[in-house]
Amino acid sequence: MFLDHLFICTGRGAPAGDLLVESGLAEGPANSHPGQGTANRRFFFANVYLELLWVADAAEACSEPASRLQIPGRCSWRESKASPFGLGFRPMSGTLSLFPVAKSREYSPPYLAGKAIQILQQTASAPLCFHLPFLSDGKADNPTSHPAGLKTVTKLTLTVAPTEAERLSAFSLLCRDPVLAFSPGGEPLLEMEFDDAARGQSRDFRPGLPLALRW
Repeated sequence: MFLDHLFICTGRGAPAGDLLVESGLAEGPANSHPGQGTANRRFFFANVYLELLWVADAAEACSEPASRLQIPGRCSWRESKASPFGLGFRPMSGTLSLFPVAKSREYSPPYLAGKAIQILQQTASAPLCFHLPFLSDGKADNPTSHPAGLKTVTKLTLTVAPTEAERLSAFSLLCRDPVLAFSPGGEPLLEMEFDDAARGQSRDFRPGLPLALRW
């Protein structure tokens, strides 16, 4: 499968997104998710996009079926110890999901109008992994030109709870573009490398956002 996008759960309005813009990232169109109680800010690159996700309607986010995603706990990850990350996969042409049927379930929120996402059943301490079988293997037409010159994500490393790192290693085999790796650690962190880090520059957005960029 291809990695379609990643998300980081954060505070309402994702004010940390302003730091990304100040660092030379162009912000793409935002989304809201009626019935799921969430909204986002998005940053698109040549092969994946990054989503900053927050709870816009707590009642919706805590009701069925949205409560299965555990987004409120993921947004308050410092207190709940849940993972703030999500990984969304799209199918390669002519293939089905590689998620084990016995370990996944369908999620059909109102905003998808009858379409279903396949959610891998995991504890909240692991990133939310999901498959979007209705997407094509092409990429959406969204802005990918950034003032900072960042283009293609060439490596992704997620620091996750030590108990989850080995369990998630199978996704490193599923996703080759970009290279995806999981590292055990105490504090969650998403490290995104662009264009093989050829320019030797970096920016760390902690403590406001568990994100570090290298390009």
